[in-house]
Amino acid sequence: MRKILAGSLCAIIAAIAPAAAQSLPPDPGTWAVSLGAGATVPVGNTADHLKTGIHGAAAIGYQLPDSHLMFGVEGMYLRASNKTIPGDHSNIVVATAHAHIGLGGPYIVLGAGLLRDEYKQPLGSVVITNTHATFSLEGRLGIEFAKVLFLEGRVIHSFRTDDHVKYTLIPITLGIKF
Repeated sequence: MRKILAGSLCAIIAAIAPAAAQSLPPDPGTWAVSLGAGATVPVGNTADHLKTGIHGAAAIGYQLPDSHLMFGVEGMYLRASNKTIPGDHSNIVVATAHAHIGLGGPYIVLGAGLLRDEYKQPLGSVVITNTHATFSLEGRLGIEFAKVLFLEGRVIHSFRTDDHVKYTLIPITLGIKF
């Protein structure tokens, strides 16, 4: 009796399995997480105020099914020594939403988000800490190695409306993607 039940169960599974496999949705897409770090080079007016600094970044993205297009969000922390106040540094945090177009190795990323900077400013005999948040745009070019490692360069530009520095930064990032 057990052999008949086991045989019947196997026959039912064998008959149902192809139909169940055909009813599965197509490629559901892929999630990716990346971590990276590197050097940040200030350019333009930003180079008058900041020295080359360091940064770290973390991102998460979703690649659309059967596509080279990925959408994601990223957070980046940058730290650079301040040229105008010896011994001081600026802390910059950038949060962006982006579209990633992969080309099987090389890729392009375009994004928009917020840049928040924190720096000290002398005001007579007193030094105060200033913080500003502003809209920013970024563009990146990169290359993936073995779908795990990546090297990219990007330009981040903030749009400040006051008389202070409008940040233009070029982070060069080496990272890992999982």
